[in-house]
Amino acid sequence: NVSRRSGEEDDYFPLLRGLYADTDQPNTVYIYSENKIRASHDAGSHWEALPLSGLPSKHIFSLLQSDGSLLATTDRGVYQLNPSQRYWTALTSLPVLPTHGLTLHENLLVGATEKGLYLQTQKSPQKLATLPDFTHEPSIQSLHTAAMQYAELHPEKIQRWRKQARLKALLPSVSLGYDRTQNTYVTSRGSSADETTDRLIFADDPSSGWDVSLSWQLDELIWSSDQTSIDNRSRLTVQLRESILNEVTRLYFERRRLQIRLASPEAYPEMNWEDKLRLHELTAQIDALTNNFLSHYLARTERKQDV
Repeated sequence: NVSRRSGEEDDYFPLLRGLYADTDQPNTVYIYSENKIRASHDAGSHWEALPLSGLPSKHIFSLLQSDGSLLATTDRGVYQLNPSQRYWTALTSLPVLPTHGLTLHENLLVGATEKGLYLQTQKSPQKLATLPDFTHEPSIQSLHTAAMQYAELHPEKIQRWRKQARLKALLPSVSLGYDRTQNTYVTSRGSSADETTDRLIFADDPSSGWDVSLSWQLDELIWSSDQTSIDNRSRLTVQLRESILNEVTRLYFERRRLQIRLASPEAYPEMNWEDKLRLHELTAQIDALTNNFLSHYLARTERKQDV
C-alpha cells in the first residue's frame, strides 16, 4: 500500500503497472499505473504525486532515470520530466512510436518500439535532446481567441442577443398621429319685393390635433418571440465556431510537429525544402483564420528580442 497525504486524493493504485528503483539513489523509488506516477525518496515511507502535464498519453510502459531527469516511455513516444517546470516534454531524437522499454548503456539510449530498436547517442551527458523552445510563439488558446474575435463568434455574443431581446420589452411602441379637419358652410338668401338677390356666404371652421400613444408588451420580459430566432442563430454559430476552432487546432499542431522535425535534422534526415515551404503554408492558413495574428505575434516577439 501507498500512504496517503493530507489534502491529496487516495494514492491507492488499483492496477499497478510497474516499479522503478533509481540505482544512483538507492532510497528513490517510482511506481506507476494507468494515470498515476508516484515517487518516494525515503525507500517507500512517504510518497508524492508527480505531474502528468505535457504527457499526451497516460499509457506509461516504463520509467528510467538518466542524468537527473526522469524518462517515461508511452504509446506516443518517450518523454522527459522537467523538475523545475513540472512538465513533460518529448524527446525528439527518438521516433514518435509506441515505446515499451528504455535503457541507458554507457552513452547510448536504447528504445524498444513496435518497429524495432532505436538508438540515441547523447551529445551531452548532462542533457538529453528535448523539444525546441517555443516560448516566443503564441499558445493555442490565444489563437483560438483571435479566431473567434475575427469571426465574431464569441459566446458572449449570443448572451448579449438574449439580454437585448428581454430588455426590448421595456421599450414602448410609439404611435404618433396628426389630423386636420376643415368644415365649409354655404348659406343662400332669397328675394324681397323690390329686389331679388342671391348671396353665397362661405364660412370655414378648421380644426387640427396631435395624438401620441405608448404601448408595452411586458409578457416578452419572460419570453420574447425573438428567442426562437436567436436559438436558431445560436446553433449555427456554435457549429461554425466549433468548425473554425477545430481547423485552427489542426493547423497549429501540424505546424508544431513540422517545426520539431525541422529542428532535429539528425533525427529526421529526410526533411527537405518542401517541408519548409509547408511550414510557411501552415502559417499563412492560420493567419487567414486569425486576421494575421500569428505573423504579427512573431514579428512583435522578434522586435523585442532585437531590443
